[in-house]
Amino acid sequence: MFPSPAKGKRNRKRRKKTKSINAYIIAAVAAIIALICLLIILISGGEKVLKAVPQLVADGDTKATTQNDIYFERDGVLYCTDYSGNQKWHVELQSADMKLFASEDSVIAYNAVLVQVFNRSGENTSNTQFHGTVKRVCGSDKYTAALVEDASGTSRIVLLDKQGKEIRSESFEKQFILDFGFFAQGSFFVHTLATDSLVPISRIITYNSDLNSTGNIRIDSQLVQHIEFKESEIIAVCTNHIIVMDYLGNKKSEKLIYGWKYKDSFISSNKSIFLFVQGGETASQDFIHTARICELGNKDVYLQLPAKTIEVSLGREKIYAFTENLVRVYNLSGGIISEHMFSQEVDKITLVNNKQIILTTVGMETEAVKLP
Repeated sequence: MFPSPAKGKRNRKRRKKTKSINAYIIAAVAAIIALICLLIILISGGEKVLKAVPQLVADGDTKATTQNDIYFERDGVLYCTDYSGNQKWHVELQSADMKLFASEDSVIAYNAVLVQVFNRSGENTSNTQFHGTVKRVCGSDKYTAALVEDASGTSRIVLLDKQGKEIRSESFEKQFILDFGFFAQGSFFVHTLATDSLVPISRIITYNSDLNSTGNIRIDSQLVQHIEFKESEIIAVCTNHIIVMDYLGNKKSEKLIYGWKYKDSFISSNKSIFLFVQGGETASQDFIHTARICELGNKDVYLQLPAKTIEVSLGREKIYAFTENLVRVYNLSGGIISEHMFSQEVDKITLVNNKQIILTTVGMETEAVKLP
């Protein structure tokens, strides 16, 4: 038996009404869930005001930082403080207006002709006078290295022991020394650029802790922006590619990054993550608009940064974008985690070795801010 036309119409109306009610219920539930998520975000990570700790260091002071300490020179005195603003020690230097280098092993104060080395307790372990001009220094638990230029413009790297005695001097013929430093287990590297070639020829020269040569890698046709050293491989961030290779220069992989400028990195035993900002003509602009996260072995992530971003950094599993007023926090997938306000508008942001802390400057005053 078939239903009458009138009864069929009533059934259709009832079904439409039921569907409409279900749609309203689904929409209401979705709205409630969205509201709960918003409340969670606001409660856990919304626009909180970041706590700032006043520091003894001022903007005009020469400074260097490590994981736990700030070293600065003022009026011929070297100071060591922690990020909570507590002074640990201070010592008088042999000269004022000295530059600083700091590592977890030592702090070095230097000018054009003098290098003074101090341990982490502030004890002066060596003082060395140089003939020529000291351009830059670095140190480890065993050695101090100084880039020295003579009157003819020729540069060499001088290595000193812990007593300040010269134990080795290295010149690099027809090569300009761009960078040098110590890495894992006291190993040493020198990064040079050929001066007699029409195209860029870069070299990464490595030594073990006894200063015996372990490698001399050549990279052609592009400049090297940054170098990372891992246990069994070297990662060279160049102008065209990120190149992963062993210590003999055998290439393992590469990734195209042409047009991007290196900014920061986070390296662990199983992760190699790099942060880039726009290069080329846009690099001269006052603000940073776009960032790129390259995690080797994964897809790249691109970020559109907040308006008037003045600095970006890469933390532990997080990316930070800084404006004069706030910090926006992203995860490695590019999702926004939270935004946090500064207690006042800042003039400058200084990144330090500790990836959980930044220094903010307002006028001449400097504060340490712990990142979320």
